[in-house]
Amino acid sequence: AESVAVLQSNSNGTDGIYSEFAALVDITDNKIIASKKATQDIYPASMTKVMTLIVVVENLKTEEAMYEELTVSQAVVDKMIAEGSSGFGFKAGEKLTVKDLLHALILKSDGIAALTLAEYVAGSESAFVDMMNAKAASLGMTDTSFTNCTGLHESYLISSCRDIAIMMSYAMKNTFCAEILSAKSHVLTDGFRDDDTYTLYRATLVTKFDAIKPNMTSVNVKAAKSGWTGSESGYCLVTYAVGNNGHKYVLVTAKAGTSEESIKDMEFIYNNYAK
Repeated sequence: AESVAVLQSNSNGTDGIYSEFAALVDITDNKIIASKKATQDIYPASMTKVMTLIVVVENLKTEEAMYEELTVSQAVVDKMIAEGSSGFGFKAGEKLTVKDLLHALILKSDGIAALTLAEYVAGSESAFVDMMNAKAASLGMTDTSFTNCTGLHESYLISSCRDIAIMMSYAMKNTFCAEILSAKSHVLTDGFRDDDTYTLYRATLVTKFDAIKPNMTSVNVKAAKSGWTGSESGYCLVTYAVGNNGHKYVLVTAKAGTSEESIKDMEFIYNNYAK
């Protein structure tokens, strides 16, 4: 078997990473090239929403369905507020297209968007979760069990860095999923709120990524989804990058102590192992 670089923990500024778990996959060669407990259980937090995106997009009956308007329900808003879900702050009664909600799902990690889309596709969140788990099984994500469509912390919602990499690689092969995962902003359909035009920005990721771009010499990071549900998950990040060598990579890190640490880990791993 080819050797996999084993990533060490960063202590006292040594050459290692802050995240407790990591997997760098060369998806052109279909192999893990650097790993830290890549198949051990993690709480994937909002990286889960990449599967929500996949299942919604693959179950739209027509291309026109992207422009179907859905109305945000009071029940969904109440549930997400009760569970502490973050996001844009949609209100009950607001009408948004499926495409708007998919962008809110990824750019703002919006729980209301996730649940509205899940109910639209499957009738209920639990039926949608069954579809998520069926898709995970079909992709060979053997370490994964989804229990909701948002990634909000539940003790049985688990995955591994390897599995998240499989999921992200698959998502990036779908043109529409790739477009959303790569988007830096999206203008919401005019008129969903009377008073103004609203643009969703993926502010933190874009700002932080742009700041380190000059140091990222071997790859160009094209797409990303971050996650955090508190100390259980720590800071998680999945990214997709294209190397100067033409190879495509997916990197997953989980359980960093801060968002900055997960970004530093991304930079360190790509710079040292994506050759």
